[in-house]
Amino acid sequence: MGIREELDFLSIDIDGEDFYAFSSLDVRPRLICVEVNAGHRPTDGTLVLRDIAARNIGQPLQCFVDAGVRLGYRLVCYTGNAFFLRNDVECVAEIPTLSAEAAYQQFRSEERRVGKECRSR
Repeated sequence: MGIREELDFLSIDIDGEDFYAFSSLDVRPRLICVEVNAGHRPTDGTLVLRDIAARNIGQPLQCFVDAGVRLGYRLVCYTGNAFFLRNDVECVAEIPTLSAEAAYQQFRSEERRVGKECRSR
């Protein structure tokens, strides 16, 4: 039994090896969710050495965005997981493309908002 070529959703979570799985995909799901370590500067496009990344350090968000562009995907959300929508999926107006920096800022802003709500209870 093989994998259908037209997957709707793929989630990648391989603790430090996520980038390598994502950047070498040979299937084209409509939406991909991939774990991205929030500890990096989001706009850093320099890959961490693979043996270091594999220690659950991972790669910066910008590296994923660059790989996504090469694969025909665009970043649409970041929550600690990056969500990439295939370019040919019709909904550009409803789901805008985000830069790594904008996505990361939204994520941090939401973290702060939720933290304030939790502390006020």
